[in-house]
Amino acid sequence: MTETAREFVITLGAQPGTLATFLRALARDGVNIRGGSGYNVGDYDIFRLITNDPARTEVVLKHEGIPHRSNDVLVTSVPDRPGEFLKLAERLGASGVNIHAVYNVGGALGGATGVAFSFATQDLESARKALGG
Repeated sequence: MTETAREFVITLGAQPGTLATFLRALARDGVNIRGGSGYNVGDYDIFRLITNDPARTEVVLKHEGIPHRSNDVLVTSVPDRPGEFLKLAERLGASGVNIHAVYNVGGALGGATGVAFSFATQDLESARKALGG
């Protein structure tokens, strides 16, 4: 099972408490984080998030004045066993799809057993075909 989700790429100053301030604003407005990742680049922390309510997330980010961009990503499920993530990466690579970012989104989609991953790529349709969705 593969679905499209809206990803937010958020840039925060690398200061103690900035992430908590942002997360507090999301929680206050009832936005739940489904998955994401974070990393540091010099004086900035970059967070990639998928939420349960992209429209509300956009409103919160604009209201809080938080620099960000958003794009569509694919979320797909795999069985929770060695080599399954490798199979996805091989299918995408063989189809000429470059993966810009990938992170765990939590439990499998549709109640299946396994884990779900988000793939950010410039060629969403080719990625969807490669993943069988």
